[in-house]
Amino acid sequence: MQPRFLTLAAACIATSSAVFAQRFVLMPDSTADKIVKFDASTGAVLDANFILDSAGVLFDFSTPKDAIQVNNEIWVLDQVSNQLVRFDQNGTHVATVFPATGMLSNIRGGCFANNTVYVTNDGTANGATGDTVVMFDTAGTRLGQFTVANTGTSPFDVTEYNGELLVCHFTSTNTTGRYDYAGNLLGTFHTSNGTTGIDSPEQISITAANTALMSGFAAPLAVYEYDAAGTQINSYPFATALRGVVELDSGLLLVSTTSNVGTYDRNTNTYTIVYTSTGCQFINVFDFGSSGPVTYCTAGVSTNGCVPAISGSGTPSVAASSGFTISVANVEGAKLGLLFYGINGRASSNWGSGGTSFLCVKTPTQRMGSANSGGTAGLCDGTISEDWLAYIAAHPGALGAPFSAGAVVNAQGWYRDPPAVKTTNLSDGLEFTLVP
Repeated sequence: MQPRFLTLAAACIATSSAVFAQRFVLMPDSTADKIVKFDASTGAVLDANFILDSAGVLFDFSTPKDAIQVNNEIWVLDQVSNQLVRFDQNGTHVATVFPATGMLSNIRGGCFANNTVYVTNDGTANGATGDTVVMFDTAGTRLGQFTVANTGTSPFDVTEYNGELLVCHFTSTNTTGRYDYAGNLLGTFHTSNGTTGIDSPEQISITAANTALMSGFAAPLAVYEYDAAGTQINSYPFATALRGVVELDSGLLLVSTTSNVGTYDRNTNTYTIVYTSTGCQFINVFDFGSSGPVTYCTAGVSTNGCVPAISGSGTPSVAASSGFTISVANVEGAKLGLLFYGINGRASSNWGSGGTSFLCVKTPTQRMGSANSGGTAGLCDGTISEDWLAYIAAHPGALGAPFSAGAVVNAQGWYRDPPAVKTTNLSDGLEFTLVP
């Protein structure tokens, strides 16, 4: 489903947990081999280097074409290297689906719908079949493919619309076909003569008014708008070949051309450039929703079978000097423990050979004050907790301090357990984003 979007913001709700939103726009820059991050309301550049090419380590961008949201991940589709590269919402690499595994060749656009990742495929290398849409589950396992040769050649984008899939074709009759989630042809959404209508459509996106936008790469150059029946209802002319288009929450269009990205005001027909590059590609909105601190990673099991569980309560506001407490419950009673945190993202590495714990926070880390877990020895009734904001206020030189709104922090609990590997064990991890 195409997500709705707003600016990256923080809204504090009077509950036991902080609530914040992570919403933005991403676009691959294939000239610089990177992913650029934009504000989802104004279109302003937030981070021109949000994800950079790793040059063959884990993945290697060649022509990143599209970036789509898959649950809480970012998937980048690379047209020439034919890789599907998965990242978490902070831009940290998760996994890569390589060409031979995915059986992909000359891929372009994709979407996530019906709990399935759909990717347009034009070529026949790497075991792929041309003029198809290839399907994957959320773990990157290939589920199969279906032909779209029954509506044209050179499929360029696939997008969910009104419970169906729209697939546009770059060549042939400029036809956009309608398919069900299994790939069965339902009919034609729109066919253009390429003279008075769209020619060589690239990206499809859906507006808040439930109309479909398409970017035209060849003359007549324009962004075209269609109603649910596939009837053209608007066109917005441009002087440069177009690649991507999406509607911002403000109602402006964010448009990518072969030379730049800009906002287009449909009321005044004005175009304002916000980013310049010859590699501007598809543009998509990302909405990771409103949520409090999230847990991740795996907690170790203590000698007496206790599985500690970390949580956060309160509001992690940079304007406050207290009021956000990190707690680790289900710790063995009467154990010495402490909390620690980092600012470089998540980790998941073995704490020790043969042990059950994982280090869930990337180094460097900052240890906080130690304390006894309380409770009863041998039972799982101990707790380690500390007001993180109070600690930062009392330690202005601590790792990352002073913090700014939007900073992401990862925390974990540690406690002594002499019979265990390294004589210690660890909780699961907690990730939270600081709000104003």
